[in-house]
Amino acid sequence: MNRIRIARASKECANDRTQIDKHLGEITLSDPVRLADYRRTKGGVYFDRHELRRLLDVYSRRVMTGEWKDYAIDHQSGRAIFSIFRHTFDSPLFAIAKRREGKRCAYQVFCGPQKIKQSSTIEGALSIFDKELREIPSYRRPR
Repeated sequence: MNRIRIARASKECANDRTQIDKHLGEITLSDPVRLADYRRTKGGVYFDRHELRRLLDVYSRRVMTGEWKDYAIDHQSGRAIFSIFRHTFDSPLFAIAKRREGKRCAYQVFCGPQKIKQSSTIEGALSIFDKELREIPSYRRPR
């Protein structure tokens, strides 16, 4: 019983293979593919070399202190996002977004959904990370 099924299956595969070969034989050079249909649209926003150097400088200093562990770079419509993670499988701790506003670019720093800084330069936006974070002592009432 199993031998009959295997024989039928192999005949069906052979028939499918010949149909595929016939179909591939119909492709000719007279049917060109338009590469323009597969090109990216113009106007994408990306980080340039200077911006990436500045982002990775801030990131590497925080990695050395053990605060951050991973990063990701995303390119969405009209913006580029550098996300910073404390742990690999967490949601981003911070996200630095570059958006195009006309001919100029704006940089925004997000902590979760909250925008914590906006600037027209990458240095201005990343200045929030240059400040040393310190623990604020809690106030205890005398009893």
